[in-house]
Amino acid sequence: MFSLFTKKKITDETLANIFVNGIIKLVEEGYPDLVDMVNNEAEFVKSPKLHKENYDRFLLIVFTANLSFLPDHFGAVEQMKMQDSIYSKFASATGLTKQDLKVWVNKYSQLFYTLNHPSKNVKYAMSKAFFHEYKLYSFQEEYFKKMRVPNPILLKKLNDVIETFIWDWDNLFKRYKAVFS
Repeated sequence: MFSLFTKKKITDETLANIFVNGIIKLVEEGYPDLVDMVNNEAEFVKSPKLHKENYDRFLLIVFTANLSFLPDHFGAVEQMKMQDSIYSKFASATGLTKQDLKVWVNKYSQLFYTLNHPSKNVKYAMSKAFFHEYKLYSFQEEYFKKMRVPNPILLKKLNDVIETFIWDWDNLFKRYKAVFS
């Protein structure tokens, strides 16, 4: 009876596996919908014609953004352990070396900061990084194209979709309790 009210205990390694596999699945399943939305967006002068299978850069954007939320859910020691395990598992799953992955994460973290300064809202940074990485500026009206900024109407729509790519740690912690080794 009491087992009904207790959380299942999982190791930090298992938690890292759930996170990495979840992020990859989230992008693989959600990116085609994002592409459909962008390719059919009326705010563009012409369709960017993004390809549904070209999600490698977006996967790194989502991964980098979600890593930035670790301090909100873990203490310093647990965060370091989780981050190391996550880097190892994600690098293995994507065929990158751990060091190359860290370089990419640093690159995207810096891009988030540059494109979104002074705001620290990660969701907005993700949208702007997506816009930048897929060179969507050139498909806009001349005014926004020259300024090299996303059309605010389009950016709002993109923010709403991008939000679905943020990992829900709270939901995970409702079911599981992490036990760090």
